[in-house]
Amino acid sequence: MNLEQYIHWRDNFLANPKGRLLQSPRGECTVGEKLMITNDVVPGLHLDNRDLEEAEYRLIFWGEDMTPEWKDRLYGQDDDLYNAYKSLKLFSLVNNGKRRLSRKNIIFNKECCLCYWQLHGSELYVVSRSLDVQRAGKSDIILVNRAAMALGCASWTLVCFNPHVYTDRSTIARRKDK
Repeated sequence: MNLEQYIHWRDNFLANPKGRLLQSPRGECTVGEKLMITNDVVPGLHLDNRDLEEAEYRLIFWGEDMTPEWKDRLYGQDDDLYNAYKSLKLFSLVNNGKRRLSRKNIIFNKECCLCYWQLHGSELYVVSRSLDVQRAGKSDIILVNRAAMALGCASWTLVCFNPHVYTDRSTIARRKDK
């Protein structure tokens, strides 16, 4: 599916989640079918909350620390997850352009929901092992698009293996911004 189709799918899934029920450490959730989103890079695609977007982008792309306020809002006391995302440092995929055509141009961290990033030619491939459709369903797409743009890509593909929504949507996720 493309980005427009994903947005439509997300709206429908949030309104009427269908899939298998799963008990996770954070509570019960409905897990939908895996999905793959492929799109050209979209300049000007941003979250309504640009400060949140910038904080997350700088963390995963450059490995820059967030302000204590943003870190708390997005990661709470989960320093392991925070440090996992900080370790990605996606800028290293470019490596002065020398490895752009290598299939070995990969960053992987199983602790991150967006765990696999591969730059090959003019496309960025990303795997999400677990996508909280409500809390990260917009921001992850925007971060992938923004990283692809910064890496000089023409397009990106995001594969989501476990798109899910929690039964109790009021308290489950660390993230306090949508």
